[in-house]
Amino acid sequence: MKDAYAEGLFSKAFTGKYDFVGFSVYTGFHKPMFRKADVFREEGFKVIMGGPHATYFSEECRRHSDFVVVGEGLRSVKSIASGEMTDGLAFLPGLVPANKIPIPDRDSLYEASPGHLENPIKNVMTSFGCPFTCSYCFNDSYKKLYGDHFSIRQRSVDSVIEECQQIKSKYPLDLIYFQDDCFGLDMKWLEDFVPKYKRAVALPFHAQVRSEMINDDRLKLFKEAGCHGITMAVECFREDIRKKLLNRNMTNESIKRSCSMIKESGMKLRTEQMLGLPETSLADELDLLSFNMDLDPEIAWASIYSPYLGTRLGDACKQEGIYEGNNDDLADSFFSSTRLNFDPARKRRTNALQKMFSTCAKLPKGDLLAKKFFNESPELNFDTWFDQVRKHLYDNYLYKI
Repeated sequence: MKDAYAEGLFSKAFTGKYDFVGFSVYTGFHKPMFRKADVFREEGFKVIMGGPHATYFSEECRRHSDFVVVGEGLRSVKSIASGEMTDGLAFLPGLVPANKIPIPDRDSLYEASPGHLENPIKNVMTSFGCPFTCSYCFNDSYKKLYGDHFSIRQRSVDSVIEECQQIKSKYPLDLIYFQDDCFGLDMKWLEDFVPKYKRAVALPFHAQVRSEMINDDRLKLFKEAGCHGITMAVECFREDIRKKLLNRNMTNESIKRSCSMIKESGMKLRTEQMLGLPETSLADELDLLSFNMDLDPEIAWASIYSPYLGTRLGDACKQEGIYEGNNDDLADSFFSSTRLNFDPARKRRTNALQKMFSTCAKLPKGDLLAKKFFNESPELNFDTWFDQVRKHLYDNYLYKI
């Protein structure tokens, strides 16, 4: 959890009611978490670390904690707290069935973090896991950890409805964001969910899907249930990079068709993409911007690729020498800057394009505006950018006849 929200939770630990402090550790935010953990241990707390970084870099985490949970921690944390598990490294094979996972205790979170309480968008998970094997993703490596024990775990419709009703009755709520990697993947589950959600919850929701999932039947059910918007990843423009490097076997034409179907159904669309990928150029990224202008999403969201070690692509970047770090140089956000060994000019332009991407994607000829800026302002002077945007808006909006 980021510092802006974590202080309330950390302060709560010092009320005298707690013996253990546990938190998930994410690569890029691991060093601040280590510093927090060291403080807690000095004050006499037992520290439990889990999450992606603890799973793949357990020895590093052990230096800052009393217990490291590898993989899913639902059973491990219970065993640690009860005193059954005394070894510093905890890994229990197998995964807890979805319907045995309790509904999250939001009261405790919101008490310590009022910002989360007041946010009118609340997150819900209806399933756990992802069937796909994208090379840059934690999920791909997670499957190897559990082997044959890994499966997509789908909560029952009734359990999901109960959680949504609880949120609706107790907290500020305008929209639910189903944060599954692939919401509604199981059509039978979705067919059961739709009438119950309409009747018992009846609130708009947003969902994340894959391009391959988009068909008339699924979109009809989404719309009937009250789906307000969909997020779908494009990731890059070049099909060879998408397939070979990212292990995402979809064509530009199929993505275009899926986006068109979503928009024709009346739902909002957000696309997601990564800049700064290995084997790509600034020209490829500008082509990606042009492609998004054709797709016409409400938001074209862009991040900068982070070579997380422990993922297949991150490890390959390290082995091939295009990433020379050891995770410690990665930012706590994938919106800051590229860490790959591009030349300095490419780094500056990719970092700048990420900040401009969403805006340019919504402007008429926004791709040409971005190209003009990079061609005419090699020093990336944003006074020049302001002048160019102003002229662009006059020519394409105010004075266009």
